[in-house]
Amino acid sequence: MLEFKTDHSSSKAFALLGAVQIALIGGITLIAVPLPAIQRDFGLTQAELALVSAAYGLPFAGLLLLGGRLADRLGPRRVFLAGVALFGLASVAGGLAPGYGVLLTARFAQGAGAALTAPAAVALVTLLHPDPVARGRAFALWGTLSVTGATTGSLAGGLIASATSTWRWTFAVPVAAALAALLRHRVLPAARRGRPPEAWTRSAPPWPPPGWSHSATACSTASHPSPPGRASRSWPPSSWSRAGSRPTPCCPCRSC
Repeated sequence: MLEFKTDHSSSKAFALLGAVQIALIGGITLIAVPLPAIQRDFGLTQAELALVSAAYGLPFAGLLLLGGRLADRLGPRRVFLAGVALFGLASVAGGLAPGYGVLLTARFAQGAGAALTAPAAVALVTLLHPDPVARGRAFALWGTLSVTGATTGSLAGGLIASATSTWRWTFAVPVAAALAALLRHRVLPAARRGRPPEAWTRSAPPWPPPGWSHSATACSTASHPSPPGRASRSWPPSSWSRAGSRPTPCCPCRSC
């Protein structure tokens, strides 16, 4: 018997969570193709353009641990909806950005929203599948969504920019995903039976989580260690990962 109350099947909830996860990862590569158009519209330098590209992944990677702790403390459904709302609003701001500053801020806010949403979505998937075998199958499928999202983001960004002759409509993809999640949030599992939402707060570890700021800084820096034109000052490969010869990125898509 499921440990949560829901009016719909778990497959619908999993499909919704999976679509949001694809949108979150797709946000990393969504503006990769339209970057030259953004540079022309705002007259950006190469360094500014690189920062626009990286502005999403930096808070996404750096705030994931904090997002997971918030989900533990406040409840995954609540944090998921808050993160999706921030993600959607930031996407609207990015699509309507009148200048470089607004676009950059919107991309940072997008990443922060994604960092809240992603760990909460994983917790919700766990609630959807209390059976260990079913949970294992669900997470095996969940693991493919990162690659799907990164590929979909690049393709969608290029196709939309080509079809509409503007990069602004590429932000419609995350807006649509956020709206779908907010409108269909009732299919998501609530608190476990016999465990009201406030129980999440009572059972969570102390707040604030110790060392979260150091973890955020480390993951963000490891994701993008050196700005363009300053490769000579970048960290040596040994500082990325002591365990292997290749760097181990903290970026959620695991492929940057």
